[in-house]
Amino acid sequence: MRDWDGIDRWVLDPVTVDGCGLDSGLDDGPRNSECMCEDRDECDAIRDRMDRAPLPSADDLLHLLAESLGYTLTRAVKP
Repeated sequence: MRDWDGIDRWVLDPVTVDGCGLDSGLDDGPRNSECMCEDRDECDAIRDRMDRAPLPSADDLLHLLAESLGYTLTRAVKP
């Protein structure tokens, strides 16, 4: 979302860090149109399973991004 302070920069909407799974922008659920496998039945079965899997929370997403980009995370110690 846009910064509440009126600055034209992106900030996280507070509801994204409430510990719940993130919302999807896909109204029809996950798609497998970019699947690289050649077994359509297996691909459809995987898509159907993932449609029932909860989306990651913001904390989960942070770790997924760090891992995929080669970063190591450490939690800041609050005084």
